Amino acid sequence: MKFLKGIILIVVAVFVYNWAKTPAVSQQINNQLVTLTTDLKTWSEKIPFLVDSKTETHSDSQSSTSTDNSGLESIVINKKLSNTYTYYFDNNVPSETRQIFLQAIAVYNQTGIVKITAEKQNESKNTLRLGIYNKTASDANNMQELGIGGPKIYSQYGLIRSDYNHGKATLNTAYPARLSAAIHEIGHALGLDHTQNKDSVMYPVDQGKTTLSAQDVANLKKIYQ
Repeated sequence: MKFLKGIILIVVAVFVYNWAKTPAVSQQINNQLVTLTTDLKTWSEKIPFLVDSKTETHSDSQSSTSTDNSGLESIVINKKLSNTYTYYFDNNVPSETRQIFLQAIAVYNQTGIVKITAEKQNESKNTLRLGIYNKTASDANNMQELGIGGPKIYSQYGLIRSDYNHGKATLNTAYPARLSAAIHEIGHALGLDHTQNKDSVMYPVDQGKTTLSAQDVANLKKIYQ
């Protein structure tokens, strides 16, 4: 970026010098300056620096791994994410599970904080992948793993930095699909972390909650408003 700024400053200096000496050609130089600046901006945006900082994944049998106590996944903090998402299903997701996921998406859309649709959002690169897996093992406390989800954040650096999320939420087909689990895992995919509030859909052990708590809504606003 310093190199790019240096080029622009040199071009500006040349323009001012020539304008002072030969006003008759100032318009031509000005047009060339505008064209060059536009080309440089396009060039910088076509060669982004992508940073895949990390991917957070959690399950209902796990406690939070985030050191942040705000109820947000650490990798979404201070990121400028669009509130629009395009969702899609893996091919092997059965229709019954798809309906569960769609009900969970509706819960988040009803807040008005995020917009998750099947239609591609031109103004956003955010995606939400919805899938399934099968795992019957329980942990030492005999806790069943109902699902796994998490965000995957990319930062694109051009003239202006932009962040976007390729989130993923999956349900474990070893157990009956639950709406509460789908809401929980989509919450992770959107950037919400575990909380010790039992009224929250993000409590690490399933409580059967299918309505977002005031804390859940407040944490969504921290990310998307």
